[in-house]
Amino acid sequence: MTTELPLVSIVIPSYNQAQFLEEAILSVLNQDYPNIELIIIDGGSTDYSVDIIRKYADRIAYWVSEPDQGPVDAINKGLAKCNGGFLGVLPSDDALLPDAVSRKMAFFSAKPEVDFFYGDTEQIDSTGKRLFVRFGNNLPYREWVRTCTMPIAVHSSLWKRSVMQQVGFWDIARGVASDWDFFLRVGLKCKMEYLPGIAGKFRYHPSSDSATQQLQWVTLVPQMYEEYFSKNSLPKEIQVLKKEALANAHLYSTYILLDHAPLKATVKELMRALVAYPPILFSGRFGKLVLSIALGQRGRALCSIAKRRLKSTIMRKIRICMPPFLP
Repeated sequence: MTTELPLVSIVIPSYNQAQFLEEAILSVLNQDYPNIELIIIDGGSTDYSVDIIRKYADRIAYWVSEPDQGPVDAINKGLAKCNGGFLGVLPSDDALLPDAVSRKMAFFSAKPEVDFFYGDTEQIDSTGKRLFVRFGNNLPYREWVRTCTMPIAVHSSLWKRSVMQQVGFWDIARGVASDWDFFLRVGLKCKMEYLPGIAGKFRYHPSSDSATQQLQWVTLVPQMYEEYFSKNSLPKEIQVLKKEALANAHLYSTYILLDHAPLKATVKELMRALVAYPPILFSGRFGKLVLSIALGQRGRALCSIAKRRLKSTIMRKIRICMPPFLP
C-alpha cells in the first residue's frame, strides 16, 4: 500500500451471495489505483461466502460475518469502519471496472470543489452478460427532484468523507430506496458532478434485492418524497416543485404496478398523481401510462416486439440504400 495518494475506502455489504462475491472482491483488489482499503460486512451468510472472504483476508482491511438488519445496516457498519478520505459502496453481487477509482480520484484532484462524482453503470444478468448501459446525466439537481428520477447508481459513485459528516448515514427505514434517499440528501448540501464512462456493473438476477423487493418501491418512493418536502430547510426553488414532484413519484409507482398488480390498484395510483398535480395530465409520461394500461401486459409485449422488428427492418433498408464504402 502506498501513502502517496489519498486513501479510498470501499465497503462491500454481503449476505448469501457467494456465487458473485469473489468477483466483487477482486474488482476492488485489482483496481489500478494503489491506495484502497476494502471493508466487507457480511450478514452471517450460511453459504460459502466466509470461505471466500478468508481467501483474501490478508488483503482486506476489515471484515466481519454476523447477523445484521439487512444491507443498509451493513453499509452503515462498514462506513463507520472506513479510514479513507474518499468512500464508496459496492453490493456483493456487483463489480467495479478496473479504472473506476483512479478516474474519479483524478477528477477529485482536478476539481477539489466537487464532493461527489458518479458515472455510468453497465447492467448485467446473472451470467455477467451485458443487458444495457444505465447512463447518468448532468441534469440540475432540481430536475432530479421535479421528475422523480435518479441518475446515480451507487456502483458508479465515489464521495468525500466530508459528505457523510454533512448528511449522515444511510436511512435503514428506506429499505431498497435508501441509496436514492441518501443521494437526495447529498444533492441538497454538496456539489455532485457526472463523470461520463462506465464505472461499475449492476447485476440484475432473480434473488437480487432489486428483483425480490420491487413492489416496495411503490410505497417507499412517494413516502420518501412526502418526507423530503416536509423539511423546512428546503430552498424555495425546490419547495415550489412539491406538487409536480409528488405527482411524478406516483407515476413512478404506477410504472411498477403495471405488471405486478391488479388493474384497479394501478389506475388508483395513476389517479393519485393526477390529484397531486392536475397539469400532469398533459405530460408525455402520463399519456404513455394511460396507453400502457389500455394495452395491457400482452398488448405492451406485442408492441415491444413490433417496435424491435420495425427498427430491424429500417436498419436493413438503410444498409441496402447506403452506397458502398469508398477508400
